[in-house]
Amino acid sequence: MSSGYYGMRRFLLSNFPVENVGDISLGQECVIYESLERIYEKWAYYLLHDTEREQIAVAGDEWVKREYTFCERLSKMVFGK
Repeated sequence: MSSGYYGMRRFLLSNFPVENVGDISLGQECVIYESLERIYEKWAYYLLHDTEREQIAVAGDEWVKREYTFCERLSKMVFGK
């Protein structure tokens, strides 16, 4: 998962393939939609639930700061871990 947009304390609603997400907690650190119908349902829900949306954004931001440090990225590039 790219940290380019994420890590700016923004709510992430994505169709990113679940198998490529790694150890991020779906529904707690980001939200995944499976179809166009579901994206509209989820956007409507989270637009009405500001607190929950903000909690997910904060948790996602903390995840990026924890998982995408320079040392963590370098270790994955050098050692593949």
